[in-house]
Amino acid sequence: MFQGILLVLFLATVSTFIANIKEIQNLGFSPLVVGIVLGMVYANLYCWSNVYLVINWWLFYN
Repeated sequence: MFQGILLVLFLATVSTFIANIKEIQNLGFSPLVVGIVLGMVYANLYCWSNVYLVINWWLFYN
């Protein structure tokens, strides 16, 4: 549970810093939008890492 809270804290901090970049401000993205995009990227990368682990397990143990 504590790792999830730290992940949310990290994503919120990073999205706030990214949203304060001048080019991102010119696009009109808020920290909320940046955080949602970062969360989507993280979820997709995490999903693919699990698929990679399953494929490796299947190849080497079967």
